Amino acid sequence: MLLSYLELVVMFALILGGITALLNYLGGSTLYLIIRLALQGSIKIRGLSWSPHLQARKVSLVQPSRLGGHTIFTCDAVMTDASLWQILTGHNFEVVVSNPWLDWAGTEEGDSHLVTLLKDVGYIREVGAKKEPPRANEHAVAGEGGTSEKGPPKGTAVETVNVQWNGEVRAFTAWLLLRDGIMQMSKDLGMVMGQNVRFKALVGLTSLAADEKATASNSYKGHWFARDKWPATSEDTGRPKYPLAMAAASDNLVFELAGWRTTTGLLLRKPILSALQLTPTVANFALSKLSPLLHCAVGLEEGDAITVHMQPAAMHLPASCYHVTLQPMKLVVATRGMLQGLIALLNQRPNVKPTRLEAWTTALRADIYKDGLVDSKRLDIIIGPDARNGKGIQMCCWGRVDPARGDAVDATIGVPSSSLAPLGLQDLPEDFVFAIPVRGSSQQPEFDFVRAGKRLGEMLVKHRVSQGLPFMRGFFQQQEQKKKTGERDEEPAAPPAQKPFPWEKDI
Repeated sequence: MLLSYLELVVMFALILGGITALLNYLGGSTLYLIIRLALQGSIKIRGLSWSPHLQARKVSLVQPSRLGGHTIFTCDAVMTDASLWQILTGHNFEVVVSNPWLDWAGTEEGDSHLVTLLKDVGYIREVGAKKEPPRANEHAVAGEGGTSEKGPPKGTAVETVNVQWNGEVRAFTAWLLLRDGIMQMSKDLGMVMGQNVRFKALVGLTSLAADEKATASNSYKGHWFARDKWPATSEDTGRPKYPLAMAAASDNLVFELAGWRTTTGLLLRKPILSALQLTPTVANFALSKLSPLLHCAVGLEEGDAITVHMQPAAMHLPASCYHVTLQPMKLVVATRGMLQGLIALLNQRPNVKPTRLEAWTTALRADIYKDGLVDSKRLDIIIGPDARNGKGIQMCCWGRVDPARGDAVDATIGVPSSSLAPLGLQDLPEDFVFAIPVRGSSQQPEFDFVRAGKRLGEMLVKHRVSQGLPFMRGFFQQQEQKKKTGERDEEPAAPPAQKPFPWEKDI
Protein backbone atom coordinates (compact mmCIF):
# COMPACT_ATOMS: atom_id res chain seq x y z
CA MET A 1 0.00 0.00 0.00
CA LEU A 2 1.21 3.49 -0.87
CA LEU A 3 0.30 4.90 2.55
CA SER A 4 2.37 2.21 4.21
CA TYR A 5 5.37 3.14 2.07
CA LEU A 6 5.07 6.79 3.01
CA GLU A 7 4.59 5.98 6.68
CA LEU A 8 7.76 3.89 6.61
CA VAL A 9 9.69 6.68 4.88
CA VAL A 10 8.53 9.31 7.39
CA MET A 11 9.19 7.00 10.37
CA PHE A 12 12.62 6.18 8.98
CA ALA A 13 13.42 9.88 8.66
CA LEU A 14 12.18 10.59 12.19
CA ILE A 15 14.19 7.73 13.70
CA LEU A 16 17.40 8.91 12.04
CA GLY A 17 16.79 12.54 12.96
CA GLY A 18 16.50 13.55 9.33
CA ILE A 19 13.18 15.34 9.46
CA THR A 20 14.92 18.73 9.81
CA ALA A 21 16.96 18.08 6.71
CA LEU A 22 13.85 16.93 4.87
CA LEU A 23 12.05 20.19 5.69
CA ASN A 24 15.05 22.30 4.72
CA TYR A 25 15.41 20.44 1.44
CA LEU A 26 11.80 20.17 0.28
CA GLY A 27 10.27 23.02 2.18
CA GLY A 28 7.22 22.75 4.40
CA SER A 29 4.67 23.46 1.66
CA THR A 30 6.17 20.89 -0.71
CA LEU A 31 6.33 18.23 1.99
CA TYR A 32 2.72 19.02 2.89
CA LEU A 33 1.78 18.75 -0.79
CA ILE A 34 3.34 15.29 -1.10
CA ILE A 35 1.65 14.06 2.08
CA ARG A 36 -1.75 15.43 1.06
CA LEU A 37 -1.53 13.98 -2.45
CA ALA A 38 -0.56 10.64 -0.98
CA LEU A 39 -3.39 10.65 1.56
CA GLN A 40 -6.02 11.35 -1.11
CA GLY A 41 -4.58 8.61 -3.32
CA SER A 42 -3.21 10.85 -6.07
CA ILE A 43 0.31 9.39 -5.92
CA LYS A 44 0.54 5.75 -6.92
CA ILE A 45 3.69 3.61 -6.80
CA ARG A 46 3.82 -0.06 -7.74
CA GLY A 47 7.25 -0.75 -6.30
CA LEU A 48 9.55 1.11 -3.88
CA SER A 49 12.98 0.24 -2.48
CA TRP A 50 15.59 2.28 -0.59
CA SER A 51 18.50 -0.13 -0.32
CA PRO A 52 21.12 0.42 -1.50
CA HIS A 53 19.62 3.33 -3.46
CA LEU A 54 16.18 4.91 -3.35
CA GLN A 55 14.13 3.72 -6.35
CA ALA A 56 10.50 3.67 -7.38
CA ARG A 57 8.80 1.82 -10.23
CA LYS A 58 5.61 2.65 -12.18
CA VAL A 59 4.93 6.01 -10.56
CA SER A 60 1.78 7.94 -11.46
CA LEU A 61 -0.06 11.07 -10.39
CA VAL A 62 -3.87 10.97 -10.66
CA GLN A 63 -6.58 13.52 -9.94
CA PRO A 64 -9.17 12.55 -7.32
CA SER A 65 -12.50 11.48 -8.81
CA ARG A 66 -14.20 14.75 -7.81
CA LEU A 67 -11.84 16.58 -10.22
CA GLY A 68 -12.36 14.09 -13.03
CA GLY A 69 -9.91 11.33 -12.14
CA HIS A 70 -7.50 12.18 -14.99
CA THR A 71 -4.08 10.60 -15.00
CA ILE A 72 -1.67 13.53 -15.08
CA PHE A 73 1.78 11.93 -14.94
CA THR A 74 3.28 8.49 -15.30
CA CYS A 75 6.81 7.14 -15.61
CA ASP A 76 8.39 3.72 -15.78
CA ALA A 77 10.95 4.31 -13.04
CA VAL A 78 12.52 6.90 -10.75
CA MET A 79 16.08 5.90 -9.90
CA THR A 80 18.61 7.66 -7.68
CA ASP A 81 22.28 7.01 -7.07
CA ALA A 82 22.00 7.69 -3.34
CA SER A 83 20.39 6.16 -0.28
CA LEU A 84 17.61 7.88 1.61
CA TRP A 85 20.02 8.76 4.41
CA GLN A 86 22.49 10.37 1.97
CA ILE A 87 19.67 12.43 0.47
CA LEU A 88 18.41 13.60 3.86
CA THR A 89 21.90 14.53 5.08
CA GLY A 90 22.57 16.83 2.12
CA HIS A 91 24.74 14.75 -0.24
CA ASN A 92 24.62 15.58 -3.93
CA PHE A 93 22.64 12.97 -5.83
CA GLU A 94 21.25 12.20 -9.27
CA VAL A 95 17.68 11.23 -10.14
CA VAL A 96 16.75 9.68 -13.49
CA VAL A 97 13.09 9.59 -14.50
CA SER A 98 12.54 7.13 -17.35
CA ASN A 99 9.84 7.56 -20.02
CA PRO A 100 7.83 10.28 -18.27
CA TRP A 101 4.37 10.99 -19.72
CA LEU A 102 2.70 14.30 -18.82
CA ASP A 103 -0.84 15.45 -19.57
CA TRP A 104 -0.67 19.19 -20.28
CA ALA A 105 -4.01 19.36 -22.07
CA GLY A 106 -6.35 22.07 -20.88
CA THR A 107 -9.74 21.79 -19.26
CA GLU A 108 -12.80 23.74 -20.43
CA GLU A 109 -11.84 26.43 -17.92
CA GLY A 110 -8.43 26.78 -19.56
CA ASP A 111 -6.20 25.23 -16.86
CA SER A 112 -4.19 22.08 -17.41
CA HIS A 113 -5.19 19.08 -15.29
CA LEU A 114 -1.94 19.46 -13.32
CA VAL A 115 -2.64 23.12 -12.49
CA THR A 116 -6.20 22.19 -11.49
CA LEU A 117 -4.84 19.61 -9.03
CA LEU A 118 -2.22 21.96 -7.57
CA LYS A 119 -4.87 24.65 -7.08
CA ASP A 120 -7.15 22.15 -5.39
CA VAL A 121 -4.56 21.24 -2.76
CA GLY A 122 -3.61 24.89 -2.19
CA TYR A 123 -0.08 24.69 -3.60
CA ILE A 124 -0.68 27.54 -6.06
CA ARG A 125 -3.40 30.06 -6.74
CA GLU A 126 -4.40 32.17 -9.69
CA VAL A 127 -3.74 35.91 -9.89
CA GLY A 128 -5.86 38.29 -11.92
CA ALA A 129 -9.09 36.31 -11.60
CA LYS A 130 -11.07 39.53 -11.28
CA LYS A 131 -10.29 40.49 -14.89
CA GLU A 132 -12.98 38.88 -16.98
CA PRO A 133 -12.47 38.37 -20.73
CA PRO A 134 -14.48 40.79 -22.88
CA ARG A 135 -17.25 39.16 -24.89
CA ALA A 136 -18.20 42.23 -26.93
CA ASN A 137 -15.93 44.23 -29.21
CA GLU A 138 -16.22 47.88 -28.20
CA HIS A 139 -14.69 48.95 -31.54
CA ALA A 140 -16.67 46.44 -33.61
CA VAL A 141 -18.69 47.35 -36.69
CA ALA A 142 -22.06 45.67 -37.04
CA GLY A 143 -23.65 44.51 -40.25
CA GLU A 144 -21.59 42.78 -42.85
CA GLY A 145 -19.14 39.93 -42.55
CA GLY A 146 -19.11 36.18 -42.89
CA THR A 147 -20.96 33.78 -40.67
CA SER A 148 -19.63 32.94 -37.23
CA GLU A 149 -18.88 29.38 -36.25
CA LYS A 150 -20.80 27.62 -33.51
CA GLY A 151 -18.70 26.37 -30.67
CA PRO A 152 -18.32 22.75 -29.64
CA PRO A 153 -20.87 21.47 -27.11
CA LYS A 154 -19.95 21.48 -23.45
CA GLY A 155 -17.85 18.54 -22.40
CA THR A 156 -16.25 18.05 -25.82
CA ALA A 157 -12.76 16.61 -25.40
CA VAL A 158 -9.87 18.92 -26.33
CA GLU A 159 -8.06 17.73 -29.46
CA THR A 160 -4.51 16.81 -28.44
CA VAL A 161 -1.12 15.93 -29.89
CA ASN A 162 1.91 14.22 -28.38
CA VAL A 163 5.19 16.14 -28.15
CA GLN A 164 8.54 14.53 -27.35
CA TRP A 165 10.49 16.10 -24.49
CA ASN A 166 13.60 15.76 -22.35
CA GLY A 167 14.65 17.86 -19.41
CA GLU A 168 17.25 18.60 -16.77
CA VAL A 169 16.61 20.18 -13.37
CA ARG A 170 19.29 21.19 -10.89
CA ALA A 171 17.60 21.81 -7.55
CA PHE A 172 19.65 22.32 -4.38
CA THR A 173 21.64 19.06 -4.06
CA ALA A 174 19.64 17.12 -6.66
CA TRP A 175 20.25 16.71 -10.37
CA LEU A 176 17.05 15.49 -12.02
CA LEU A 177 17.14 14.02 -15.54
CA LEU A 178 13.92 13.35 -17.45
CA ARG A 179 14.55 11.13 -20.46
CA ASP A 180 12.48 10.11 -23.49
CA GLY A 181 9.31 11.82 -22.34
CA ILE A 182 5.97 12.40 -24.04
CA MET A 183 3.86 15.48 -23.31
CA GLN A 184 0.21 15.48 -24.30
CA MET A 185 -1.05 19.01 -25.02
CA SER A 186 -3.77 20.78 -26.96
CA LYS A 187 -3.36 20.67 -30.72
CA ASP A 188 -3.06 24.46 -31.01
CA LEU A 189 -0.25 24.63 -28.45
CA GLY A 190 1.47 21.53 -29.80
CA MET A 191 1.49 22.82 -33.37
CA VAL A 192 3.06 26.09 -32.23
CA MET A 193 5.54 24.43 -29.88
CA GLY A 194 6.75 21.79 -32.32
CA GLN A 195 8.52 18.55 -31.48
CA ASN A 196 11.70 17.80 -29.52
CA VAL A 197 11.23 20.00 -26.47
CA ARG A 198 14.37 20.33 -24.37
CA PHE A 199 14.59 22.33 -21.17
CA LYS A 200 16.96 23.09 -18.34
CA ALA A 201 15.84 24.47 -14.98
CA LEU A 202 17.89 25.82 -12.09
CA VAL A 203 16.19 25.90 -8.69
CA GLY A 204 17.64 27.55 -5.60
CA LEU A 205 20.47 29.95 -4.83
CA THR A 206 23.25 27.37 -5.01
CA SER A 207 22.17 26.04 -8.41
CA LEU A 208 21.89 29.53 -9.92
CA ALA A 209 25.16 30.66 -8.38
CA ALA A 210 26.99 27.61 -9.72
CA ASP A 211 25.61 28.28 -13.19
CA GLU A 212 26.78 31.91 -12.99
CA LYS A 213 30.19 30.63 -11.82
CA ALA A 214 29.93 32.88 -8.75
CA THR A 215 33.01 32.55 -6.55
CA ALA A 216 33.15 32.48 -2.77
CA SER A 217 34.63 35.98 -2.80
CA ASN A 218 31.64 37.66 -4.41
CA SER A 219 29.08 35.14 -3.09
CA TYR A 220 26.78 35.95 -6.03
CA LYS A 221 26.13 39.45 -4.69
CA GLY A 222 24.69 41.79 -7.30
CA HIS A 223 22.95 39.01 -9.21
CA TRP A 224 19.17 39.16 -9.50
CA PHE A 225 18.78 36.02 -7.41
CA ALA A 226 20.76 37.32 -4.41
CA ARG A 227 18.62 37.60 -1.30
CA ASP A 228 18.80 41.39 -1.18
CA LYS A 229 17.24 41.46 -4.66
CA TRP A 230 14.17 39.42 -3.76
CA PRO A 231 10.80 41.16 -4.09
CA ALA A 232 8.73 42.10 -1.07
CA THR A 233 5.93 39.89 0.18
CA SER A 234 2.60 40.68 -1.44
CA GLU A 235 -0.94 39.62 -0.65
CA ASP A 236 -1.52 38.72 -4.32
CA THR A 237 1.78 37.09 -5.24
CA GLY A 238 2.81 35.69 -1.86
CA ARG A 239 6.16 35.46 -0.08
CA PRO A 240 9.30 34.57 -2.10
CA LYS A 241 10.80 31.22 -1.08
CA TYR A 242 13.64 30.63 -3.55
CA PRO A 243 14.73 31.79 -7.02
CA LEU A 244 14.59 29.69 -10.17
CA ALA A 245 15.25 30.03 -13.89
CA MET A 246 14.40 27.94 -16.93
CA ALA A 247 15.35 27.90 -20.61
CA ALA A 248 13.64 25.70 -23.19
CA ALA A 249 13.82 25.05 -26.91
CA SER A 250 11.86 23.04 -29.46
CA ASP A 251 11.67 22.77 -33.23
CA ASN A 252 9.67 26.03 -33.42
CA LEU A 253 10.22 27.90 -30.18
CA VAL A 254 12.93 29.12 -27.80
CA PHE A 255 12.03 30.79 -24.52
CA GLU A 256 13.38 31.63 -21.10
CA LEU A 257 11.97 32.77 -17.79
CA ALA A 258 13.27 33.58 -14.34
CA GLY A 259 11.73 34.50 -11.02
CA TRP A 260 10.89 33.25 -7.57
CA ARG A 261 8.81 30.40 -6.28
CA THR A 262 6.42 32.03 -3.83
CA THR A 263 3.76 30.77 -1.49
CA THR A 264 1.21 31.30 -4.28
CA GLY A 265 3.05 30.20 -7.45
CA LEU A 266 5.82 31.70 -9.58
CA LEU A 267 6.60 35.44 -9.59
CA LEU A 268 8.52 36.48 -12.72
CA ARG A 269 11.27 39.08 -12.61
CA LYS A 270 10.48 40.18 -16.18
CA PRO A 271 8.17 39.11 -19.03
CA ILE A 272 8.81 35.72 -20.62
CA LEU A 273 11.01 36.20 -23.69
CA SER A 274 10.72 33.83 -26.63
CA ALA A 275 11.69 33.52 -30.29
CA LEU A 276 9.19 31.83 -32.59
CA GLN A 277 10.03 30.31 -35.96
CA LEU A 278 7.45 31.32 -38.55
CA THR A 279 6.29 28.16 -40.33
CA PRO A 280 2.98 27.67 -42.18
CA THR A 281 1.78 25.68 -39.17
CA VAL A 282 2.64 28.49 -36.75
CA ALA A 283 0.90 31.01 -39.03
CA ASN A 284 -2.18 28.79 -39.18
CA PHE A 285 -2.45 28.03 -35.46
CA ALA A 286 -0.99 31.18 -33.85
CA LEU A 287 -0.79 34.27 -36.05
CA SER A 288 -4.24 33.75 -37.56
CA LYS A 289 -5.74 33.87 -34.04
CA LEU A 290 -3.90 37.07 -33.24
CA SER A 291 -4.99 38.87 -36.42
CA PRO A 292 -6.97 37.82 -39.53
CA LEU A 293 -4.55 39.90 -41.64
CA LEU A 294 -1.74 37.48 -40.71
CA HIS A 295 -3.65 34.37 -41.76
CA CYS A 296 -1.80 34.36 -45.10
CA ALA A 297 1.72 34.82 -43.69
CA VAL A 298 4.05 32.20 -45.16
CA GLY A 299 7.47 33.35 -43.98
CA LEU A 300 9.74 36.11 -42.75
CA GLU A 301 11.16 38.62 -45.21
CA GLU A 302 13.79 39.64 -42.71
CA GLY A 303 15.18 37.92 -39.62
CA ASP A 304 14.98 34.27 -38.64
CA ALA A 305 12.39 34.38 -35.84
CA ILE A 306 9.59 36.44 -34.33
CA THR A 307 10.40 38.01 -30.96
CA VAL A 308 7.57 37.49 -28.46
CA HIS A 309 7.14 38.88 -24.94
CA MET A 310 4.49 37.39 -22.66
CA GLN A 311 3.52 39.12 -19.41
CA PRO A 312 1.03 37.40 -17.10
CA ALA A 313 -1.24 39.42 -14.83
CA ALA A 314 0.80 40.77 -11.89
CA MET A 315 3.85 38.97 -13.39
CA HIS A 316 2.59 35.82 -11.64
CA LEU A 317 2.02 32.26 -12.80
CA PRO A 318 -0.66 30.98 -12.94
CA ALA A 319 -2.75 33.94 -14.10
CA SER A 320 -6.14 34.46 -15.66
CA CYS A 321 -4.82 36.70 -18.44
CA TYR A 322 -1.55 37.13 -20.34
CA HIS A 323 -0.51 40.20 -22.33
CA VAL A 324 1.43 39.15 -25.43
CA THR A 325 3.54 41.43 -27.63
CA LEU A 326 5.06 40.45 -30.98
CA GLN A 327 7.71 42.88 -32.16
CA PRO A 328 7.26 44.51 -35.63
CA MET A 329 7.61 41.89 -38.37
CA LYS A 330 8.74 41.93 -41.99
CA LEU A 331 6.76 39.11 -43.58
CA VAL A 332 6.02 37.35 -46.81
CA VAL A 333 2.28 36.93 -47.37
CA ALA A 334 0.36 34.94 -49.96
CA THR A 335 -2.50 36.80 -51.66
CA ARG A 336 -5.24 34.27 -51.20
CA GLY A 337 -8.59 34.09 -49.46
CA MET A 338 -9.62 37.20 -47.56
CA LEU A 339 -6.40 39.10 -48.32
CA GLN A 340 -6.87 38.52 -52.03
CA GLY A 341 -10.40 39.96 -51.77
CA LEU A 342 -9.22 43.03 -49.83
CA ILE A 343 -6.53 43.85 -52.39
CA ALA A 344 -9.04 43.43 -55.21
CA LEU A 345 -11.46 45.77 -53.42
CA LEU A 346 -8.87 48.50 -52.86
CA ASN A 347 -7.35 48.18 -56.32
CA GLN A 348 -10.85 48.32 -57.84
CA ARG A 349 -10.06 45.18 -59.79
CA PRO A 350 -12.32 42.10 -59.69
CA ASN A 351 -9.49 39.64 -60.28
CA VAL A 352 -6.17 39.62 -58.45
CA LYS A 353 -3.83 36.78 -59.29
CA PRO A 354 -2.45 34.83 -56.34
CA THR A 355 1.12 35.84 -55.66
CA ARG A 356 3.46 36.61 -52.77
CA LEU A 357 4.02 40.11 -51.44
CA GLU A 358 6.08 41.80 -48.77
CA ALA A 359 4.42 42.99 -45.59
CA TRP A 360 5.60 45.10 -42.67
CA THR A 361 3.66 45.29 -39.40
CA THR A 362 3.62 47.34 -36.25
CA ALA A 363 3.99 45.54 -32.94
CA LEU A 364 1.12 43.12 -32.34
CA ARG A 365 -0.41 43.35 -28.87
CA ALA A 366 -3.08 41.06 -27.50
CA ASP A 367 -4.59 39.84 -24.24
CA ILE A 368 -4.91 36.06 -24.13
CA TYR A 369 -7.22 34.65 -21.47
CA LYS A 370 -6.79 31.23 -19.94
CA ASP A 371 -9.96 29.96 -21.64
CA GLY A 372 -8.31 30.76 -24.99
CA LEU A 373 -10.12 33.98 -25.90
CA VAL A 374 -7.79 36.34 -27.79
CA ASP A 375 -8.48 40.08 -27.62
CA SER A 376 -6.14 41.77 -30.12
CA LYS A 377 -5.36 45.48 -30.14
CA ARG A 378 -4.92 47.49 -33.32
CA LEU A 379 -2.29 46.14 -35.70
CA ASP A 380 -1.22 48.24 -38.71
CA ILE A 381 0.32 46.62 -41.77
CA ILE A 382 1.58 47.72 -45.18
CA ILE A 383 1.45 45.18 -48.01
CA GLY A 384 2.94 45.41 -51.50
CA PRO A 385 5.81 44.40 -53.79
CA ASP A 386 8.02 47.02 -52.12
CA ALA A 387 6.63 47.19 -48.58
CA ARG A 388 10.13 47.22 -47.11
CA ASN A 389 10.46 50.76 -48.50
CA GLY A 390 7.08 51.84 -47.13
CA LYS A 391 5.22 51.45 -50.42
CA GLY A 392 1.97 49.51 -50.65
CA ILE A 393 -1.56 49.26 -49.33
CA GLN A 394 -1.86 50.13 -45.66
CA MET A 395 -4.51 48.43 -43.52
CA CYS A 396 -5.18 47.83 -39.86
CA CYS A 397 -7.06 45.22 -37.84
CA TRP A 398 -8.39 44.66 -34.33
CA GLY A 399 -10.84 42.29 -32.67
CA ARG A 400 -11.05 38.91 -31.02
CA VAL A 401 -11.18 35.17 -31.55
CA ASP A 402 -13.39 33.11 -29.24
CA PRO A 403 -12.65 29.37 -28.91
CA ALA A 404 -15.97 28.89 -27.10
CA ARG A 405 -17.63 29.53 -30.48
CA GLY A 406 -15.39 27.42 -32.67
CA ASP A 407 -12.61 30.04 -32.92
CA ALA A 408 -15.17 32.51 -34.25
CA VAL A 409 -13.73 35.81 -35.44
CA ASP A 410 -15.28 39.11 -34.37
CA ALA A 411 -12.86 41.58 -35.88
CA THR A 412 -12.63 44.72 -37.99
CA ILE A 413 -10.24 45.52 -40.82
CA GLY A 414 -9.70 49.23 -41.32
CA VAL A 415 -8.48 51.02 -44.44
CA PRO A 416 -6.94 54.41 -43.55
CA SER A 417 -7.25 57.55 -45.63
CA SER A 418 -3.75 57.08 -47.11
CA SER A 419 -4.90 53.87 -48.85
CA LEU A 420 -8.17 55.44 -50.00
CA ALA A 421 -6.53 58.47 -51.63
CA PRO A 422 -5.41 56.54 -54.79
CA LEU A 423 -9.08 55.68 -55.38
CA GLY A 424 -9.96 59.36 -55.58
CA LEU A 425 -11.03 59.88 -51.96
CA GLN A 426 -8.90 62.93 -51.30
CA ASP A 427 -8.90 65.30 -48.32
CA LEU A 428 -10.17 62.72 -45.84
CA PRO A 429 -9.19 63.27 -42.17
CA GLU A 430 -5.82 61.75 -41.33
CA ASP A 431 -7.33 59.45 -38.70
CA PHE A 432 -10.23 58.33 -40.93
CA VAL A 433 -10.64 54.55 -41.22
CA PHE A 434 -13.00 52.73 -43.60
CA ALA A 435 -14.17 49.80 -41.44
CA ILE A 436 -14.83 46.32 -42.85
CA PRO A 437 -16.27 43.73 -40.43
CA VAL A 438 -14.63 40.30 -40.52
CA ARG A 439 -16.37 37.11 -39.39
CA GLY A 440 -15.90 33.40 -40.03
CA SER A 441 -13.25 31.47 -38.12
CA SER A 442 -9.56 32.05 -37.49
CA GLN A 443 -8.83 29.27 -40.00
CA GLN A 444 -11.03 30.93 -42.62
CA PRO A 445 -11.72 34.62 -41.94
CA GLU A 446 -14.04 36.32 -44.43
CA PHE A 447 -15.86 39.56 -45.20
CA ASP A 448 -18.82 40.53 -47.38
CA PHE A 449 -17.03 41.67 -50.55
CA VAL A 450 -20.23 42.88 -52.28
CA ARG A 451 -21.47 44.93 -49.35
CA ALA A 452 -18.05 46.44 -48.65
CA GLY A 453 -17.70 47.30 -52.35
CA LYS A 454 -21.13 48.94 -52.35
CA ARG A 455 -20.27 51.09 -49.32
CA LEU A 456 -16.96 52.09 -50.86
CA GLY A 457 -18.70 52.94 -54.14
CA GLU A 458 -21.22 55.13 -52.31
CA MET A 459 -18.35 56.97 -50.66
CA LEU A 460 -16.71 57.58 -54.03
CA VAL A 461 -19.92 58.89 -55.60
CA LYS A 462 -20.65 61.23 -52.70
CA HIS A 463 -17.07 62.47 -52.68
CA ARG A 464 -17.02 63.20 -56.41
CA VAL A 465 -20.42 64.90 -56.35
CA SER A 466 -19.50 67.05 -53.38
CA GLN A 467 -16.18 67.94 -55.01
CA GLY A 468 -17.98 69.07 -58.18
CA LEU A 469 -20.99 70.55 -56.37
CA PRO A 470 -19.79 71.95 -53.03
CA PHE A 471 -23.34 72.83 -51.90
CA MET A 472 -24.12 69.07 -51.86
CA ARG A 473 -21.73 68.44 -48.95
CA GLY A 474 -24.24 69.82 -46.46
CA PHE A 475 -26.96 67.60 -47.91
CA PHE A 476 -24.84 64.44 -47.61
CA GLN A 477 -23.83 65.36 -44.06
CA GLN A 478 -27.51 65.79 -43.10
CA GLN A 479 -28.35 62.41 -44.66
CA GLU A 480 -25.53 60.72 -42.76
CA GLN A 481 -26.69 62.33 -39.52
CA LYS A 482 -30.27 61.14 -40.06
CA LYS A 483 -29.03 57.64 -40.80
CA LYS A 484 -26.98 57.55 -37.61
CA THR A 485 -29.73 58.92 -35.38
CA GLY A 486 -32.03 56.20 -36.71
CA GLU A 487 -29.56 53.48 -35.66
CA ARG A 488 -29.34 52.07 -32.15
CA ASP A 489 -25.64 52.82 -31.77
CA GLU A 490 -23.31 55.10 -33.70
CA GLU A 491 -20.44 53.34 -35.44
CA PRO A 492 -17.53 53.52 -32.99
CA ALA A 493 -14.19 55.09 -33.87
CA ALA A 494 -11.17 52.95 -34.68
CA PRO A 495 -8.59 52.42 -31.92
CA PRO A 496 -5.61 54.80 -32.16
CA ALA A 497 -2.65 53.72 -34.28
CA GLN A 498 0.81 52.99 -32.89
CA LYS A 499 2.82 55.83 -34.38
CA PRO A 500 5.31 56.38 -35.84
CA PHE A 501 4.94 53.35 -38.10
CA PRO A 502 8.12 51.25 -38.49
CA TRP A 503 8.19 51.85 -42.25
CA GLU A 504 8.12 55.62 -41.70
CA LYS A 505 11.34 55.60 -39.67
CA ASP A 506 13.49 54.50 -42.60
CA ILE A 507 11.84 56.67 -45.25
